[in-house]
Amino acid sequence: MKRKLFEKILAPLLFLAISCGVSLPMLDVAYRVNSVERDAETADAKSADFEISVYDGIFKHVGRKNDIDWRLMSAMAYNESLFREDVVSPRGAVGLMQIMPYVAKGFGVSGEELLDPEVNVEVAARLMRSVEKMMRLPKKMPYSERLPLILACYNGGYGHITDARNLASYYGEDCNSWEVVSEYLELLAEEDFYNHEVVCYGEFSGSVETISYVDKVIRLYDDYCEKFPEKGDDKRG
Repeated sequence: MKRKLFEKILAPLLFLAISCGVSLPMLDVAYRVNSVERDAETADAKSADFEISVYDGIFKHVGRKNDIDWRLMSAMAYNESLFREDVVSPRGAVGLMQIMPYVAKGFGVSGEELLDPEVNVEVAARLMRSVEKMMRLPKKMPYSERLPLILACYNGGYGHITDARNLASYYGEDCNSWEVVSEYLELLAEEDFYNHEVVCYGEFSGSVETISYVDKVIRLYDDYCEKFPEKGDDKRG
C-alpha cells in the first residue's frame, strides 16, 4: 500500500517538482500540510480495484488487445510519466506513455487525443509492435531478449537503434544482442562512428538515458511480475 500511495500521490508531486525546480523541503511542507487529504486518498485506495496504478484497467485492456503484458506497460508508464496522464515534456511528449505528437499522427491520432489515457496507451502498444516488426528479429528469439531492443527503440528511436545494430553487424558482432548493441549505441556520439557508411541517422547523444531507461523498465517489470503474478508467468521469456 505504501508503494501504491507513492505512485498515486507522491510520485506525481516529485515529478512536477523536478520539472518546475521546486525544492524537496517545499515538498515536505506540502506533504505535512495536506495530511488530512492524503489520509482520505489512502482510504479510497484501499477499496479501489487496482494493483499497480489507477490505470490498471486500461493497461489490461490494451495489453490483451495487442498481446503485451499489462505489467510491462505499467512499468513503462511509471518511468515515462510517473502515471501522470496530463504531463507534457519540454520536448512535447504527451501523457502516460510520453508519446510524441508526430509519432501519434502516424497512427492517425491527433495531439489532443493523446491526452486520453486509453488512446495514449493504445498508441504506445501499437508503436511497440511496429518497431518489433520493423527490426525483423529472429522468430525463435526469446521475448526476454527482444524486449531490451524494443524498449530501446521506444525511448531512443528506431533509427538510432538500427544504426547501432548495423555497426554491430559491420564489425562482425551480434546485432540481436542488447549488450552488444548498447555498446555501439554509445559510440554513436563519436564522429568516426556517426559518420560511418552504415549509419543513416547521424549522431546520437542520448545513449546513457536510453540504456538507463531499458534497465529501469525491465527491473520494475520483473518486480511487478513478482508482486502480481499471473498464470503463464513461468513461460515468460
